[in-house]
Amino acid sequence: MTKAKFFFVSLCTLFTLVGHTIRSQNIDLETIDQLEDKANSGRIFSIKKNFDLKGTTLNIVPGITIDPQGGYFYNGTIGSIDFRIQIREKNKLFDHTINFETPYTQPFLVEWFGAKGDSTTDDSQAFRKSVQSATRIVLAPRATYYLKNPIPTNRTGKLTIEGNNARITAFGFPLEPILDFGPRFSQVTLKNIHIDGQRKNAQAISIKSSFTGSGLYIHHMQAPQKTSFGIRATIAKTAVVIIQDCVIEHIRAPKLGNINNKKGIGIARAIQVEWMGLFPNSEVRITNNKLRHVVADDGDVIQIAQMKKAYSTSNKTIISGNDIAFGTRRLVKASASGIELYNNRFETFPSGHLDSELNPKNKTYMVAFQRYFDVNGREEDFVLGSVVEDNVFISDSKMQYGNGGSLGFQQTKGARIRNNTFVNSQIVFRNFNQGSLLSDNTFTNTNIIFPENAQVFNKFSIKNNKNGSMDSRTFERATDIKGIIGFDANCTLSNLNIENNHFNLFDTKENTIKFLMLDPGSRIDSLKITENTLNKIALDTTTTYPAFISTSSAFGINSEVRNNKVVSTINMPYYGLRFINVPSLPASHYSSNVLDIPNTKDCKDPRFAPNSGTPKPSERPCLDRNPEP
Repeated sequence: MTKAKFFFVSLCTLFTLVGHTIRSQNIDLETIDQLEDKANSGRIFSIKKNFDLKGTTLNIVPGITIDPQGGYFYNGTIGSIDFRIQIREKNKLFDHTINFETPYTQPFLVEWFGAKGDSTTDDSQAFRKSVQSATRIVLAPRATYYLKNPIPTNRTGKLTIEGNNARITAFGFPLEPILDFGPRFSQVTLKNIHIDGQRKNAQAISIKSSFTGSGLYIHHMQAPQKTSFGIRATIAKTAVVIIQDCVIEHIRAPKLGNINNKKGIGIARAIQVEWMGLFPNSEVRITNNKLRHVVADDGDVIQIAQMKKAYSTSNKTIISGNDIAFGTRRLVKASASGIELYNNRFETFPSGHLDSELNPKNKTYMVAFQRYFDVNGREEDFVLGSVVEDNVFISDSKMQYGNGGSLGFQQTKGARIRNNTFVNSQIVFRNFNQGSLLSDNTFTNTNIIFPENAQVFNKFSIKNNKNGSMDSRTFERATDIKGIIGFDANCTLSNLNIENNHFNLFDTKENTIKFLMLDPGSRIDSLKITENTLNKIALDTTTTYPAFISTSSAFGINSEVRNNKVVSTINMPYYGLRFINVPSLPASHYSSNVLDIPNTKDCKDPRFAPNSGTPKPSERPCLDRNPEP
């Protein structure tokens, strides 16, 4: 390269560097016109004094950067949004009299509208203006924003608030949501925000559009009168609602003691979802949250409600991977179709806990699938597509269930309950349940009941539930458990299949529990009881009855009892034993059942003549391949 050419290249490079340095230096803004001059694209303007837009629209040239240095704009509209604001500066930049013609799309600080984040200054106005003016709001780490007024917003487009674990507190509007997002939004996203109701506000977030909430910590919402909640989603259009990795706890409303007094009860929810109709491609996902301590007369940790009698699986709600505990009425009220529960952990209050001392009549289920009864549904309107898989249900050993249990179903069709673990639990099937499958679950001190007048039909199956155990020494119930599977009076059932279940029963003479018990007046047609095993172990000095089935009602047509086995311990050489106590069961429908009574001293024949108290001598061993009914 010649010296002349080298000099020319060096000179061009120098001019370029000098020009870039000049353009990159901050320029103090003197007039509004500088921001609308295209020649200033690429420059940085420091705002050190206030500028009155005089009711006009300011169209800032694309490429200009604004550096907030203590001055601000007021009395006008910001038109264009293709400029940048230096995010590192938290000084006020806009007065509340400034509007944005189109929401700003770059990161936006609420401090630019005057928020202080000092826990004492009212930042309500700054929040409201920021939400209206920007699509991506960034909160300051470790800041505490104090709101004396709610933030209702309903504009078009998207909104994201990145919380950086900042805290929001509120006071002065206990009956309104702190953050209220209307249906015109296409998407609202909230991340890593701490919302503290301080027991002075009752409602945290209300959403009526697609929504993603992640990393939220919402707590101490408390209603002075009636209703409190953490998040309430009202779905009246096609939407996807995602609530994940959040903690929502200590949501409270009054406990007045009477759930039937609708005007006086307190209502509390950690999460409430209201489906207002059928919306294809809509979905709610509640995943990996910690949801705890919801206390009120009507205190449900989660409620999913179908509000318009439209029970269709086109609406889907997935509740998975959550830790859900300590609700005074229910943990989940599932009153819509398409609700699926996977890998959750459910736990009740421990007995004696202050917040658990609620009127027992108010308690229903830990998890309940049923129609939303506040609408006039028809009998043909069934809750569809209910799935409960791979969950853990833990109740206190002294839990009194009131009129319910750990898991309940009423007017459902096609429910699937599989691979769950139940401890000190009670599973309840009330009226009009069709086609349910209860399979491959593990039961500890857990029973299945069909309450009085229950109607269950259409290929209802209880099968492959194994490794279950019930020990009458280790739990207390207000009423005695008569059977691991029990039917109260006047139940009507058809097409019920009980197959390949295995239970260990530790029993006492005072609390004799059967595998299956039918109370008077119940009728079952097409009942199939096959391949089940009951290992019944006596716990006191006298024996317990190893009866497998007991009922005073006749089995209906097409019923069968085949290939079942009872292994029973007795402590006396002779005792009146009957494998099943069923009137008028045809011999052709009873075969290949086994009654095994091992290691019994002087055992001859465990069977007695029907209704006789005198032993019937025999040379048979204590393994009976087909004991008499």
